[in-house]
Amino acid sequence: MKCDYKYFQKQKLVQVKISGVYRPTTSGKNIKKIFNDIKNFEYNKILFDLREAELKLETITTYHRPATFLKTGFSRTVKYAYLVTAISDNVHFLETVMHNS
Repeated sequence: MKCDYKYFQKQKLVQVKISGVYRPTTSGKNIKKIFNDIKNFEYNKILFDLREAELKLETITTYHRPATFLKTGFSRTVKYAYLVTAISDNVHFLETVMHNS
């Protein structure tokens, strides 16, 4: 998995572009870096660009994603979006879980 960051100061936005095989269970270090940067720069938006990623989402990991975000310092005031090439059942489930948390 490759993870690149781009910061848009005017919009207070961090773009996280992920390519290669993406498994949320192994992305903890990257998530912590993102959230630390957001706190330091006082950004309030994250765009996860997953168009070049091969998503390997497990149901239980997806279900616990909101709790994982909170443990790593994710603020509920931060807005986030996922950019994907197709809406699969796993992506739809992720959207539902994140929306309901």
